[in-house]
Amino acid sequence: MNDLTDPTNQESKARPGSQTAPPPLPPNAVPLIPVRVVDSRSPFAPLAILVLNTVPRPGDSITIDLAGRRVGYRVDFVNFEPYDAFAHVTLGCSPSQPVAAGGQVDPAKINEFIQSQDQAFQKLEAYSKTIIVLGYAGLFAVWGFVKDHLSHHAIVATAMLVGFSLIIYIGWEVGLMVQRTLLHHRFNQTIKTHPSDPAKAITDYLEQTRTAQIRGTLIWLVVLVLTVGPGFAGGLILLYNVLAELTGLPQWP
Repeated sequence: MNDLTDPTNQESKARPGSQTAPPPLPPNAVPLIPVRVVDSRSPFAPLAILVLNTVPRPGDSITIDLAGRRVGYRVDFVNFEPYDAFAHVTLGCSPSQPVAAGGQVDPAKINEFIQSQDQAFQKLEAYSKTIIVLGYAGLFAVWGFVKDHLSHHAIVATAMLVGFSLIIYIGWEVGLMVQRTLLHHRFNQTIKTHPSDPAKAITDYLEQTRTAQIRGTLIWLVVLVLTVGPGFAGGLILLYNVLAELTGLPQWP
């Protein structure tokens, strides 16, 4: 059984499951092969993208980084993908060592779970942002239709509450944009400073990202109250005054 854990056989690494194409090779360099590593068991969870100078064979051993840990895997099958834009070879691998009797979880399953949670969070975040933007757009649209029938106090109160909510939301989004930019800058600086160990840079970046997310949770709760509360209050004032205009009730405030 050939062992491919020698660093000379593993020229570069990427975050498990990432779809970033390998960097271009310098002139006169030894030909390297982009390789995608997946779990050999269904649903074939992506594990890593490697760049090797030889293609492993079924039964060979290979070592990859998973969540900052080096884990040994055995190659179960090899598929050639000459027209794939990211990797020309796909390796189906399984852990070299069985699951411990004490209930140790398979690192591949941990990686698959982390990826699924990240994807679910990103989809929910995009959905919530869409709902908020549509809510603001709808509120301003209704306000534009009925503002001529509202009292001056009602217009001012609605504008103040909805405007305050909108400013807080925009400020939060700008803060997130700055935070993401700073984290990405630190990641690039780490890669530039330690080009021989990109796996450590990726691990540090993930840790910094999760730390920032945990720190931002408490701030997000405050922002949620300051955004949703005034926005709903302004919308309710607007709807009440529309109803008052239709039914003859006194407008408020």
